[in-house]
Amino acid sequence: MRSIRSVLLASLFASLAACLGGCGASGLDFYQVEGEVRLNGEPVRYAEMHIDPTSAGDSGRTVPARVVDGKFRAPIGVAAGPAEWTIAVVDTSKLRINDFNNLSDADDSQILKAKKEVFVKQIDVDRQQYVIELP
Repeated sequence: MRSIRSVLLASLFASLAACLGGCGASGLDFYQVEGEVRLNGEPVRYAEMHIDPTSAGDSGRTVPARVVDGKFRAPIGVAAGPAEWTIAVVDTSKLRINDFNNLSDADDSQILKAKKEVFVKQIDVDRQQYVIELP
């Protein structure tokens, strides 16, 4: 079973490789998405997510992003149009991590083992800023 971190890292490398091969040449619009993620009205302490365009065909690419203290920013542009946003919220209550912005290998290991609650949202990518409310 592959961990979500492995999938996110593989997606990032595949996205970068695709971009080096002609990013933007497909005629698609891309947005540098960023924003907030809240769970029950509160900022999510830490989550890992990926945004998977569902109508961009071969030109769309899955884009990973980390949510830290409720904020996220995709490292590369996301294709415009319908997308599936998968957000794995990490239960940080038992983790001994001081800075989620600068994770060490030991921190990564804790996150891999931590309990996660996964949410899937269908969101149209049509702008840069998003506020995502999770139930």
